[in-house]
Amino acid sequence: MKGNGAVESLKIEYTKKMGRQNGILPYVGKLGETVGYRRGKEHYTRKKTASYQPSEESLKSANEFGKGSSASALVRKAFKPLFFAPFEENLHSRLAEVFRKIMRSGPEALKGNRRVYDGNVSLLKGFECSTHAKLENLCTQWPGLSLNQQQLIIDFLPIKVKNQIKWPPKADKALFMVGFAAFDFEQSSFQLSLSEPLTIEKTADFTGGQLAFNIPKQKEQIIMVMMNLRYRSSGIINNQKFLAGAIVDAFHLKEGKIVHFEPEEKALKPEPEEPILVQWKKI
Repeated sequence: MKGNGAVESLKIEYTKKMGRQNGILPYVGKLGETVGYRRGKEHYTRKKTASYQPSEESLKSANEFGKGSSASALVRKAFKPLFFAPFEENLHSRLAEVFRKIMRSGPEALKGNRRVYDGNVSLLKGFECSTHAKLENLCTQWPGLSLNQQQLIIDFLPIKVKNQIKWPPKADKALFMVGFAAFDFEQSSFQLSLSEPLTIEKTADFTGGQLAFNIPKQKEQIIMVMMNLRYRSSGIINNQKFLAGAIVDAFHLKEGKIVHFEPEEKALKPEPEEPILVQWKKI
């Protein structure tokens, strides 16, 4: 009898959780906020699962998250001729996060609708394309940039090959390529110009050189300059520790003039006041 009683009590608890239908006309399907279904000879009901409604802040963050991914994809597409195979490892996610950081640096009042143009584009400067080799470690002398009307001038200063370039074993030449790209992130478009490879011999210091790129006539654009480096001996050296590339510089142009980013002043939280100490008096 005890055994039967235990089984019976379990059955009662089970039917309570399942929500047995007690009406004259049982139903199957949705009815208001409940769902009717059949199990064996019995009919049960349960509440419909509430759909997830993201908060307004979540929607704003998601919008900018997507813009960061789109910007990363556009830059990767533009500079693809300069990318070596090892660059692709984590490149999209790392670059997308920089673009999200750029947008987050923009006005808080525009959160959710901030564009790349609204933030600090210079955060892209020095972005390393590879996680295996850094351009700044292989070559310590980077070119300088200047604007001259509708041209971007890139100046290569003299390089001491033994002190300012790190050489892999057996390499006798260092090959540099420079890419200039003008981006319109609103239209998801770009224009890319590439330099011929600059070859520097291991046996002779480089005396310097200059490149000039024509800047497209656009109302608003982001200019990026990328440089890569590889080495040669009897053939190209494909050791991923000596294949590097980086964004040398990036800046925002509007009506042909550089836009200097000014960070938004954050409201300071008031300092908590020191508590007033009250002395006990003897009565």
